[in-house]
Amino acid sequence: MSLTGLSWAGAPPDPLPETMNITLLDRISFTCQVRVVYHDRLSGHGDRCGLAFLNLSEEHRRLLLLNLYTDPATWQDAHTHRLRSSLLMAGHLLVGLLKHFRPLRISRRQIPRQWKLKITQLQIGENRCHAVVRDQSTRGLGLLVFASETPLTTPWLVQSLDGQMRSYRPIYRTRLLGLLPHVGLQIISSAPDAENCSNPS
Repeated sequence: MSLTGLSWAGAPPDPLPETMNITLLDRISFTCQVRVVYHDRLSGHGDRCGLAFLNLSEEHRRLLLLNLYTDPATWQDAHTHRLRSSLLMAGHLLVGLLKHFRPLRISRRQIPRQWKLKITQLQIGENRCHAVVRDQSTRGLGLLVFASETPLTTPWLVQSLDGQMRSYRPIYRTRLLGLLPHVGLQIISSAPDAENCSNPS
């Protein structure tokens, strides 16, 4: 927690409202409004959620300062997890140097994903092919696509568990390990027509 927001691991997997009121049950409890910054499964540590404080009053800022910096419990375990091994410190230094050359990836996803590995059928225009569902949320899919062309300007049809073809809008395209196309799709809420909903042959 900081003066601008907070984050925690073990967040619920269900979607959260964009803004909401929360109560901080600290030494001095109070209720304030927050905005969801990200809500996703990060680095294999389960669902994590980041919230930013909204419209904090001067009184709430004062209470945050008191809770964060004047509570003895904040500092009593400050050195508990301090590294005491030179070898471990050197390892952390090496990891930090390697991460310096990686591009910064800031999560802005607000709907948690569930990791999946499931083969499905995909139709892009008149072309049909197979794909692997890599991750899924209530709003879309992440697919590994076995196709030579992956256009982003036309809706895609993806076979669901009930065998019907559902419409999705492609949002982004990257390449996994520089080879296999990885495409993010957002579900189109309007129902597909009867022809598009038929089972693929």
